[in-house]
Amino acid sequence: MLIMNPNIINLIIFFFMLTMMFSAFNYFISLFFSKIGLSVIVLIWLLYQIYKYRLRSGARQGNASYYDHINTYTSGGFERAGQTGTAAPGFFAGIKLWYLEKKRQYHYAKFKKNWDLIQKKYALDMRCPYCGSDITVFNVTGDARCNYCRNRLL
Repeated sequence: MLIMNPNIINLIIFFFMLTMMFSAFNYFISLFFSKIGLSVIVLIWLLYQIYKYRLRSGARQGNASYYDHINTYTSGGFERAGQTGTAAPGFFAGIKLWYLEKKRQYHYAKFKKNWDLIQKKYALDMRCPYCGSDITVFNVTGDARCNYCRNRLL
């Protein structure tokens, strides 16, 4: 039986790791000096410059959510709130704002269509005999009582 010295095993592992590190170093050097590697480096640098510019200009919207841009219902319909901040949005921020506006218009149209269907469906519903309020899905409790006066309906 061949018994190996632990120092020899450690030396073999050391040389194996050294060759792996040397080959990884060669791989990264060849990547950085290739066309793809240089383009990745330039792209990372460009994105970092854009990030620094946005931090300096303060053009970020902060923690405002999508729903912070919508006002409550007015006589003219739903209206979008004014822009927060004084800085004009950059190119990418402008694209993002355009996309969010289209998304808001889509969801508002979907909501308005559903709300019109609900109003049409429940427009001729009965009234509560006690208080006279409209009995719809929205003002009846789970145990069939009027949500305003608590009169038993069934």
